[in-house]
Amino acid sequence: MVIIPEFIRQFFPWVILHRRKQAFRQQVAHLRHHFHTPDVLEQSAIVIQRLEQLPEFKQAKVVMLYYPKHHEVDLRPILQKYQNEK
Repeated sequence: MVIIPEFIRQFFPWVILHRRKQAFRQQVAHLRHHFHTPDVLEQSAIVIQRLEQLPEFKQAKVVMLYYPKHHEVDLRPILQKYQNEK
């Protein structure tokens, strides 16, 4: 744990937020690292199914996605399914 001097907390509150975000990202990365590929694919399918049900997704003409890395949600099936529609 890093101790942040009081004057930094008082005059630079974004430093604390930045540190909290870093810690949160590290926790998420640690959890993600312990997922097995079948679990990731199963959860990804659930996310995709829910995403496809959203009115915003249904009405969208353009959808931007990210390429998964390190056990992130895999949205590539959406690319394949909707590549000629959106």
